[in-house]
Amino acid sequence: MSVTVSIVGNDDIRVSTDTVEPHPPDAISFAVEGTVTITEALLGQFEGTTLEPVAVDLAVDDSEFVTVDLRDDGRLRLETIDVGIEPPDAGDLVPDGDTVRSPIESAAGLSDPEPGVIAFTVEGVIEGISPATIDDLTRSDRQPTLESITFAVEDSIRSDGGREDDIVAEFTLLGCGIVVRRNGTVTIGTRSGWIGESTS
Repeated sequence: MSVTVSIVGNDDIRVSTDTVEPHPPDAISFAVEGTVTITEALLGQFEGTTLEPVAVDLAVDDSEFVTVDLRDDGRLRLETIDVGIEPPDAGDLVPDGDTVRSPIESAAGLSDPEPGVIAFTVEGVIEGISPATIDDLTRSDRQPTLESITFAVEDSIRSDGGREDDIVAEFTLLGCGIVVRRNGTVTIGTRSGWIGESTS
């Protein structure tokens, strides 16, 4: 199963900065800043799963798009993630991973709870890209922009040992723990138990 998240034209995502720069012969650097609105129903669809980025669509101009296949044509590496969380009815962002309580816990019976908002800055690089893809991205005078990202959705399985990917962000939203690793995978916990990294 896979799910594609559209960046352009998505009412739940507001992008204020979107910088994508090809670096021949085989890399792309990027920096994206904005906000994403998460409702309890939306988050619940992915509760207890791991989302692995498998493709990124980049807009070269108004009519041309280039897909980077992260399984066969590139390796994603996140360098920086800044996350702030705005809980329902809060006026200011709570910096770096403070817990947000589920609106259901404080107002039982609400059928359409207010969403939580994540303010984010993400910087990284995609390496190992084919020369043909780099050529496609540099064909236009316009700088490429992020169009969408596709995730493969799999059951979350914890490793019994061995080397794990570095965690670059770890926070709680609407009662679910969320872990983002350097390779771009996103693990979403469950309300009944934390699936993320053990603190012991």
